[in-house]
Amino acid sequence: MRGIRRTAALPAAPESDVVHVAPPTGEAETDRASILAALERVQQGGTVQFAPGTYLIGEIIRVPTPRLTLLGHPDGTTLRGCEPDEYAASQGDAARATDYAGRSAALRTSPLWAST
Repeated sequence: MRGIRRTAALPAAPESDVVHVAPPTGEAETDRASILAALERVQQGGTVQFAPGTYLIGEIIRVPTPRLTLLGHPDGTTLRGCEPDEYAASQGDAARATDYAGRSAALRTSPLWAST
């Protein structure tokens, strides 16, 4: 059909299904603890919403809950591992992995997330 553009988007989660991660501090222990706390609170099918900025996570984070949406902030969210080239950047497009969806996320080099 002419003049009609179809786009796919992840459906918005009800606010009660959204767990917000505290803003990044630039300290690996604190940022990692904030992310882990959010991952422990979110329910299956829920959304983990990141604040803008760069989170230092130090090492791979094991995600205990399947079928999550990891949502970066529209102003940009970066997840950095312990090496300069281990990070995921978040800024606008939707991406899906096996059991996780990340809006505005791009994974670079080594995996930062692992399912249990």
